[in-house]
Amino acid sequence: MITLSIFAGHELPEAHEHQIRSFVRMLWHDEYLYSIDAPLMPPRRHPRHAVLHDRHALISHARVTRDQFKHLGETLEMCCLGDVLTYPSFRGKGYGTMVVAAATKVIQEDSKADAAILFTERENAEFYGRHGWQARPDLKAVVGLPNGRDPTYGLPMMLFLSDRAAAMRRDFESTILELPGYGW
Repeated sequence: MITLSIFAGHELPEAHEHQIRSFVRMLWHDEYLYSIDAPLMPPRRHPRHAVLHDRHALISHARVTRDQFKHLGETLEMCCLGDVLTYPSFRGKGYGTMVVAAATKVIQEDSKADAAILFTERENAEFYGRHGWQARPDLKAVVGLPNGRDPTYGLPMMLFLSDRAAAMRRDFESTILELPGYGW
């Protein structure tokens, strides 16, 4: 029986974690690409996972994290939607829509979140737009640690959740957004 579950990072079943890690390692560079022992996301990022599964078999997944960052002198709480995946044999059945809708709802219900961001291929903009995400093609962002920054890749899309973040909407595009750590 196919079930949609939301797990906090520490609640994610080991079988699902291994399948997520394997899929991500095959497709994307991430901080645990070369380490089988690194966490999917550090606990300080408040990871939550929307998982569509049939018992221990993963079908589709979307990860939500939240972290503080400073932008133009303001400290904001930014959520991120990432690691959206559906195993190839299950694609085209609406499962990705289910996990993205569930993950977006998790973000929208997070009372601490000011804004949310994701990075995707341009051809996916309409898909995420159906869930309320707004394409921000002029936004420039870097990720990493204070001693080294890497540019982000893909089309940035955002949700503006607090009045404060909504008021800064144009400011996000007029400067470089410096996101802490990786996994955005």
